[in-house]
Amino acid sequence: MSQKSKWCDTFSGSSLTAAARLLSTPKKNYDPIHNAAESFDPQEQPEFENHLVSDPHAYRRLKRLLVLCIGFGSGCIIFSLFLLGISGLLLRNALNQSQRHDWQLAPNSDDEPWIPQNPDSSCLAFEASGSRGCGHTPTEAVAQGCIFDVMTTSWQHPDCYDEDLNAEIMALHAPWPFYWSSGPPNERPTAPEMLHLIPLEELGFYEGTFWATKEYHVWHCIYAWRQMHRAVEKGRKLDGFLRNYEHTAHCGRLIINATDHSGNGAGIAMESAVTRASIKYPLC
Repeated sequence: MSQKSKWCDTFSGSSLTAAARLLSTPKKNYDPIHNAAESFDPQEQPEFENHLVSDPHAYRRLKRLLVLCIGFGSGCIIFSLFLLGISGLLLRNALNQSQRHDWQLAPNSDDEPWIPQNPDSSCLAFEASGSRGCGHTPTEAVAQGCIFDVMTTSWQHPDCYDEDLNAEIMALHAPWPFYWSSGPPNERPTAPEMLHLIPLEELGFYEGTFWATKEYHVWHCIYAWRQMHRAVEKGRKLDGFLRNYEHTAHCGRLIINATDHSGNGAGIAMESAVTRASIKYPLC
């Protein structure tokens, strides 16, 4: 055999050997991948759960702790709501007590006139701001051009006198009766024969205490409130009495007494002369 033939046989043998190796079954160097759904055995589930909770005592302790936390949190919420309700009731009661104190219904309080706590200090404050007065007597008031206002029983400077409002109120109810009493000074008349009518044109010159009806007192307060509102709208001045908040609070108590039917203010007729008054000279 020639050398060429030997080389061909050797090449052919090597090729066949390599082909055989390629066609042969490869060695399994890995584990086959199985479908997880197919490989799960339901009978093995208890064992799977046991793996999740490896310590039963710890699980029970955790469960008890969770129950305690939920119970404690619920208790705190309920207790907080209880405290909130109690606080609301206490606050409501305090507000009611305050309102009853501010608007106390006092029997027969209509005869008490409104008197500023410190009229001199308010007058000084208004004088410093360039206010105008009407003096201290009817003669001085007339000399300074002031006008007597029946609805406030005071001498008013023209800058503070609301002529239109005064005419409107007087047209609705006129004349208003005013009386002087022959009884003890500053004490409410207890019998009709103690009352003596004061002519309306002489009221502004009357010296001393006189008496008006309960109805007049209510109308006086309404007049004062309307005058204040109109003054704000029109940029007009107000006298020192109407500008004082004490007077507004006084009128509020009066009207509540006048409309009260619980027994505190119901026994006084509107036409009764129970309102004590006097002539005033407020600054404007």
